[in-house]
Amino acid sequence: MRLQSIYLFCAFFGLLFFWTAAWCAPLPIKDYREVLPAIHRLVEKYGAENVLFATDYDNTLAQTPTALGSEPWFEALIKEKGHERYREIILLQLAIFHKYPTQLVQPEIPSAIREIQSLGVKTMLLTSRNRYFADITERDLKTLGIDLGKNTVPAANLPKRSFQLMPDNDRKVLFMGGMFFTAGLPKGHALSSLLNTAGWKPKAVVFIDDREKHVHSIEETFGKSEDIETVTFRYGLTDEKLNNEWEQIVTKRSFELRAIAGELRRFIKAKHRNCHELLDELSR
Repeated sequence: MRLQSIYLFCAFFGLLFFWTAAWCAPLPIKDYREVLPAIHRLVEKYGAENVLFATDYDNTLAQTPTALGSEPWFEALIKEKGHERYREIILLQLAIFHKYPTQLVQPEIPSAIREIQSLGVKTMLLTSRNRYFADITERDLKTLGIDLGKNTVPAANLPKRSFQLMPDNDRKVLFMGGMFFTAGLPKGHALSSLLNTAGWKPKAVVFIDDREKHVHSIEETFGKSEDIETVTFRYGLTDEKLNNEWEQIVTKRSFELRAIAGELRRFIKAKHRNCHELLDELSR
């Protein structure tokens, strides 16, 4: 009888752990519009004014039309050249973005976001991009027909310029027009710190990102909260494209850069000599 009780006890808590893990696990999707049912449910449960929808940018909202400047390209260069050349790589990536504006991953995304906004839900961009990409991102979002700043996190208490979010990390972040540039900081901690600074606490957070590490970061930060219901989506429509880009980076990088090097130099200021040297190295 005692063994049976122990077995039932273990089975119960095993199932409880499984259900909890399954409930908290990111939902894999390949259609951006699959976030809509969850948002409608949370609006009914908590009211639209208490729901926050945060979306990633690169390979979720939009994507680069070429492997140059893409996330795999950036990560490959950081690995090859080292973090000490981070600034030059960022400046070169920015020049490429001037040359090649990003494109929608799905044509239905702007209408999906407008539907979310029509409910009264607060929306925001939560991106790993550096603050230097603020103007180019704003330009591309406007071209794509997306305005995430219509009803966003209250910004009255937030700094108007870039600011240091974490005392032990000197990377500066920027929040402007509903866009939060986290400079590669963990998105969960970055969003939590932003909301605390803003003095606003939602009752539900919905987040979509193509990178598992960012989705898990949000889950780890908000998923344990008893006060905030968290629903996350791991967006996988661009997975195949990103895998193919790794091969393109190796085989085509020098050829493509040589073809556009002259144009890129117009977007890189003369004082950024190290960035010009990096472009020379990569286009040989």
